[in-house]
Amino acid sequence: MDFPGLIHCQKVIASFSGWSKPEEETGYMIFSAPLSIAGAAETAFNLHGGCYWRHADKNVTFELVLGKTPTRRRVVLKRIEWRSLQGGHSNKRGRPPGLIRRTEATHCHEFDLNYVSDLRRMRGGNLPFADNIRPEIETFEQLREFVGRRLNIQNIGVVAIPDWEYGLF
Repeated sequence: MDFPGLIHCQKVIASFSGWSKPEEETGYMIFSAPLSIAGAAETAFNLHGGCYWRHADKNVTFELVLGKTPTRRRVVLKRIEWRSLQGGHSNKRGRPPGLIRRTEATHCHEFDLNYVSDLRRMRGGNLPFADNIRPEIETFEQLREFVGRRLNIQNIGVVAIPDWEYGLF
């Protein structure tokens, strides 16, 4: 299937095995869930998620990814970042007309901003263009619903809330 087709079609998470245990050094947790389209698994097509164990309700990332296969390198098609610890994202020179120079901490690296239709490929630089998400997303549950709508994933509710460490204060 072509990239635009993968983005715009309805998808289902085939299985969700949960968030990983936090990495010992960084506390980063991830998941990778295979996606199916019309009842058939798409080879190496996954929803990836990531966050930090000690940063509850911050720095959560969801990506649509075509994984590496013998004939293709890993390709990220779309990324949603919620409350990034690094703040906003700078859009490089040559950005599409009307796109802001710098995003806020919650933003989306939209497929349409980063796909070169004439060449039928993604731009280089790991999705260099992004735009703010409005209105602000307040909770993980709201983020999960937003991700489901934006990525056309029907059963996004199977993605569990990360097992964050909440401090006393």
